[in-house]
Amino acid sequence: HGAETQLMHNGTNKFETTSDGVEVHGRITIDDLPAFWVTKGSGHQSNTYISYPTVATNQGSHWSTSTNRFTAPYHGAYHFFYGAIKGNHTSVSRLYIRKNGSNFSPTVELRMDDADSYGDNGSLSFVCVLNANDYIQIYTTDGSVHSGHYTYFGGHYLG
Repeated sequence: HGAETQLMHNGTNKFETTSDGVEVHGRITIDDLPAFWVTKGSGHQSNTYISYPTVATNQGSHWSTSTNRFTAPYHGAYHFFYGAIKGNHTSVSRLYIRKNGSNFSPTVELRMDDADSYGDNGSLSFVCVLNANDYIQIYTTDGSVHSGHYTYFGGHYLG
């Protein structure tokens, strides 16, 4: 297949279009690639969205501390991760990632068991496809989790 359009730099082919698509020879950089990482504030009850007021990273400004949600700027695949240490209790703690106010199907749940009163912890990582303006939040139905850097949420755009 011959190249239909080529972009050269110092005699080296860097980019070309073909009948099969686009070929890039080198690295692609994207300014303000959506990425965020936040940690939990103090206080928390069950059956509510977790508040993450401490922002470590918010490239592109798609995380909102007022709504505690990440809003996708455009359609594509996103990678998310979240984790927590269970609060000081002997019951189960459950955290769910929600898209547009509803649990994913199938459900994406982080469950920390009720065996110990302190120290159970866990994390979860997954990839999903979002449309522009879809939003993601973390919701808890049972138990509580610790504040600060012990409970975190983050993600970034894959393409």
